[in-house]
Amino acid sequence: MSGSRTKIDAGPLRLLIADDSGAIRTILRQLISSSGANWVVCGESPDGQDAVTKCAELHPNAVLLDLSLPLLSGLDAVKAIHREKLSLIPILMSAQDPDVLRRIAAAAQVPYSISKSMLIEGLIPLLQSISPQAPSGREAA
Repeated sequence: MSGSRTKIDAGPLRLLIADDSGAIRTILRQLISSSGANWVVCGESPDGQDAVTKCAELHPNAVLLDLSLPLLSGLDAVKAIHREKLSLIPILMSAQDPDVLRRIAAAAQVPYSISKSMLIEGLIPLLQSISPQAPSGREAA
């Protein structure tokens, strides 16, 4: 799809977090800020419509999108991001079964997804795989 990327070329990873749960956004922000990497949460969104608007305004390298966002689903937000030709990496999140989520993401041509049940142990390795700057003292997965 036009606008899609699968890796960040250089510089710090700038992330936008889109989830209707403030608690999930806080957990994600804390995981990212405690990683030791040069990663920045440049914004947060409680719904898909706001996420698309903030992606256009804040120019993140990647966006973590809950599949079940209000106003505009995560999948519809990805479609809108592609229509706007925003060059960023979408990452779908969901409480869905990981295999189901992977199939949904693949059907939407979204290269990255993570189950919310795997956030604590899986988010940092996922971000390392797209970022040129792995946390100091650790190797990228």
